[in-house]
Amino acid sequence: MNLPCALSFTAASGMSASYTDRVSSFMHFHSDVSKKSYGLMHGDTELLKDFCFIDNSNNLITRASCIKMTARCGSLEFVFQSFSLFITLLFTGNNSPALCIRNVPKASNKIFPVPEKLILLTGSSVVCSNTDDEAEKNVRNKISSTHTNMLVIPVEASAENRWTVLFKIKSENVFHVVNENYLSSLMHNHRIQIEQFFSNISFSISSENAQENNDNKIYSASLLWAFFSGWMLVTGIKDRGIWAGLPWFRDNWGRDTFIALPGILLVSGQFEEARSVIEAFARYQNTDSTSASYGKIPNRYRSESDVIYNTADGTLWFIRELWEYVQYTADINFLKKMFPIVQRALEADRTLRCDANDFLLHGDADTWMDARIENKESWSPRGNRACDIQALWYTALQIGASMASICGSSNDEVIWRNTAQAVKKNFSLVFISSETPFIADCIHADGQEDMRVRPNQLFCTTVSNITGFKEDEAKFISDSIMEKSVHTVFEKLAFPYGLTSLNQNHENFHPYHDSCEMYHKDAAYHNGTIWLWNSGPLVESMCLLHEQDAVYALSLSHAKLMQPSYTTSFTGGCAGSLSENMDAYLTDGSEHLSGTFSQAWSVSEFTRTAYTSYAGIRPCLIDNRIIISPSFPLSWKKGHISFRAGEELFALSWRTHGETEEVYFTLSRKSTHTRNLHSLEVCVHLAAKKGSAVHTQYYLLQPEDSCSFSGFIPKSSVKSSFAIPENNDEHKKTIPSINEENYLYKKIKGRNYE
Repeated sequence: MNLPCALSFTAASGMSASYTDRVSSFMHFHSDVSKKSYGLMHGDTELLKDFCFIDNSNNLITRASCIKMTARCGSLEFVFQSFSLFITLLFTGNNSPALCIRNVPKASNKIFPVPEKLILLTGSSVVCSNTDDEAEKNVRNKISSTHTNMLVIPVEASAENRWTVLFKIKSENVFHVVNENYLSSLMHNHRIQIEQFFSNISFSISSENAQENNDNKIYSASLLWAFFSGWMLVTGIKDRGIWAGLPWFRDNWGRDTFIALPGILLVSGQFEEARSVIEAFARYQNTDSTSASYGKIPNRYRSESDVIYNTADGTLWFIRELWEYVQYTADINFLKKMFPIVQRALEADRTLRCDANDFLLHGDADTWMDARIENKESWSPRGNRACDIQALWYTALQIGASMASICGSSNDEVIWRNTAQAVKKNFSLVFISSETPFIADCIHADGQEDMRVRPNQLFCTTVSNITGFKEDEAKFISDSIMEKSVHTVFEKLAFPYGLTSLNQNHENFHPYHDSCEMYHKDAAYHNGTIWLWNSGPLVESMCLLHEQDAVYALSLSHAKLMQPSYTTSFTGGCAGSLSENMDAYLTDGSEHLSGTFSQAWSVSEFTRTAYTSYAGIRPCLIDNRIIISPSFPLSWKKGHISFRAGEELFALSWRTHGETEEVYFTLSRKSTHTRNLHSLEVCVHLAAKKGSAVHTQYYLLQPEDSCSFSGFIPKSSVKSSFAIPENNDEHKKTIPSINEENYLYKKIKGRNYE
């Protein structure tokens, strides 16, 4: 089983670790006890604050004496001088979180004190049972008086000790469970679920060059962790959802969910859970024809009575990822079931929310750049026609037309195809000018073009790049415009460690997210702050231009953020995961991570692009086809990737002939279900000769068989360079946001945003 490697770190690393029970609770501990740890949280209830020990000399042992922490796949180890404590948040499958706690003495523990009592410092709302009152009284005298609630567990001096601490939410009670059979059953189930998840995932790459090989090992190891961290955010009992990020975005957010869904659930082969997520959101579609939100999929739902629809793109992402799900599964019956949802959504947008150019209209803060001042004015107003919204709208219309064709709704197909073509034609006239090498970010209500350089124009390249489309349908903009646009973003926004949300030379640029006293953090949120998930569309775009080697350095930097041994001193890092944000400018040469410490779309874009962009693996099972369009970095000399499509597992392996740089591939297919026993078309895009144009090869792959092919990985002759962070004192003197308090706030309140 190819499980993620263990990640060890000390307090100085600035790292933390977090896990969920994949239902409703999460556990989080920071290696530095001076930093915030969430302990064990269930909703907004703090069940477990911390833990400590009383040793055999009646001394207090706290987490401050922990030598190091080690994150493993599913459990967290705290290493002390004479023993280790393992804590596992178990997959109970219900609303009662359970911790497995193991005390493991070291071989020789005679020199240092050993624990005699384990003390769990519980939340104030938790009632403890099985507590020795006298023991609790003695312990309370040794710890802070603020810890008013605790569970005291005796530690036997003999062999390994294991306990299950089960939290009964309904009765607001916590008690100590000694039933070994119950514990063993939970532990077995926990292990089996993890093994089953990774049974669909295998990714290894290597190179002959020592440094390149080391980088590739880091990338491969981080990829497995990113898969696991993303999977940890898939929660719920009956209806599955994807938490947007820990610790505070523990809701079903539509936009975040469907951006994250392909990298977390489709690429990893978790199709059943993907279907459950899609179905859950579909049930909350607004069906009130008198409502301003008619036809929309929620931006967020908590219950039937707590649903909001304030987004222009959440519904469009829903339609796109429903289509991707069907491409991975060939689940036509589900497509037909969902078609009325799509039909209602598209017709509501087309008839109620479009202008004369068939552009989809929206509010200033209805895109993913949605931060508001006191829930009123947008911190980054994007008019009523944003470029990414139009790209999504075009793609949703084309998908809807394809679905209509499958479902026999010919009238819808014609209308939506024609509307899509009108959007595409008018977009080239309104958003694209020969005077600039890039696409307008948005058009304001007064018709004014917004020419700020932001990452959003990348979506005009990537959103429509989806399987199941004809070549002309898959391109929202021309090849020449795409090339100019992508290069503009790369050269103006892409630092080697992340993509800024606004050009650093713009007067509204804010380089620091939550570490600057001169402004509110939301002023920087979309006006300079790096969003790690934006690296996904950049990687995809650069691979389409065959400039994968230029952008691979960015992927490697994100891979190293997950590995404690490769990070510098920073705040906000979570072992094996990626945060929401990062400061645009480094502080003392170190990354300052911010936002959530584990963000769904950050890890999902990292995993998605590994498979669909670098490896170029795209199932298209509606057409009984798998497309392979590799854009390997030059250092990927040898490798192996497994992936699931439908009910079958596939494996792609390759090696490069050193002298010629020709790559030899083998694609293997293992059938597990007899009803899928039919030939499968493999469509391969490679160059016949080094430096020549890409051509297409076709193969028929039979069940439990393999096919071999060879060719050259396409490379661009263009040498693109990262933007250079102007992180120097002279340049900082020219940045209004860090020299004038609340600079942007005063501009917006004064109606002077432009």
